[in-house]
Amino acid sequence: MKFITQLSIEFRYLILSFFAIVLITSFVQLRGQVVDMLPEFQPPIVEIQTEALGLSAEEVEALITVPMEVDLMNGVSWVETIRSKSMPGLSSIMQL
Repeated sequence: MKFITQLSIEFRYLILSFFAIVLITSFVQLRGQVVDMLPEFQPPIVEIQTEALGLSAEEVEALITVPMEVDLMNGVSWVETIRSKSMPGLSSIMQL
């Protein structure tokens, strides 16, 4: 440890020059970096699944899927695309 300290004191100008070059190079490289002010984001994807045991696919669509689609389109302004699927006993609505 004493050896490193002695070398640092003896060659202090060389060490200071080295760190100055590293610092200047770092600042130059930092200025050249591209920085986005706001990160890119994707709107959320929401999926609603509703169980309706004992109902046929047509009943699920008429009683659950279509009314929920209408409410979703009227209630949320940023919704652009809705995909729905009605199966016996299950309704699935996905907002993209």
